[in-house]
Amino acid sequence: RGCQVRIIDKLQEQMLQTRASGIAAHSMEVLPEAVVGKILSTSKHVVHARLWETQDKGSGQLVGDIDFRPMKTSAAFKGMRSQMQWLTEKQLTEHLESFPRVQDPRQCMAIERGVELVSFAEKADCVECELKNNHTGMTERVATKFLLGTDGGRSTIRKQLGFTFDGETTAEYFVALHARFENYVGALDCMDLYFSKGS
Repeated sequence: RGCQVRIIDKLQEQMLQTRASGIAAHSMEVLPEAVVGKILSTSKHVVHARLWETQDKGSGQLVGDIDFRPMKTSAAFKGMRSQMQWLTEKQLTEHLESFPRVQDPRQCMAIERGVELVSFAEKADCVECELKNNHTGMTERVATKFLLGTDGGRSTIRKQLGFTFDGETTAEYFVALHARFENYVGALDCMDLYFSKGS
């Protein structure tokens, strides 16, 4: 729409860890059509999830079954799509890189990796940002009309604005495994979650 946009990420390269593997029906509705097509071709359609509590000898007791089918915002999408988070990010990045840069239409949009927001200040007609290039150590100042913070729970923007992130950290550990199992007898449209019994 004629906007000059810069997208920065302080990570040097895309993270390959999975923090969230579910894509809700509403997200599928608002994503670009080209991205939706890729997700539909690579993801699994999950319609319910089973919660298991692991017993002392390794057996599992079913403690919950959640039906995802009511989670629909239109006839087109219901339930949830599931795939590795890094793959979803890769598909979104590929779509982003298909657009020309407003600053130079001969080049494509790109995420500036290894660049982080150090600080920012609101001015009368703009937001003045200090960026640091972690590749070179150089800093630069940028004036922009809008600053969008999508940097998660440890957000630099949230902290500088003084917004709290209430809650507590629980002593829980999660393991995500992406693998194919030969002769798997479970339901392919179901997600199984296993929890330790605890004390």
